[in-house]
Amino acid sequence: MGATTIWERWDAMAPDGTIYNPQMNSYNHYAYGAVCQWLLEGVAGFRPVAEDPGFATIVFEPVVIAELSPVRASHDIARGTIRAGWTVEGEKVRYEVTVPSGARGLLRLAAPNITVDGRAWTGGECELAPGDHHISFDHVALNRLEIARLDTNARTP
Repeated sequence: MGATTIWERWDAMAPDGTIYNPQMNSYNHYAYGAVCQWLLEGVAGFRPVAEDPGFATIVFEPVVIAELSPVRASHDIARGTIRAGWTVEGEKVRYEVTVPSGARGLLRLAAPNITVDGRAWTGGECELAPGDHHISFDHVALNRLEIARLDTNARTP
């Protein structure tokens, strides 16, 4: 229907443009938006930086919940398309991200045996240039207290 927001009702508008129930219809419904935000920022693991708006800087920090594997998400911005996705295979996670041209990526991970584009990395924060990046690390299941400490806006898996 050309929507650019999350509607309260999936059937809010008929194909001819008439509104099904004008007494109960929000065309920018935060409850569903919060779920979408958590899926992008928490699970897929990419979010903007408030001090560098418009996704000029993109933080990649996924919350890996093995039962959700595989995960794939993308978001179109003025500079191009941000992509992030991960797959759990046994004890390993493969995380693939795309930083659009003209943007800056920051990978934040605290996991054992991390490789970024084939090179060993000890964790913390790693700058990612525009382009595709392949990251792997050992999967360590997080408990709820650890998840609550992550820097995402919606913290409940």
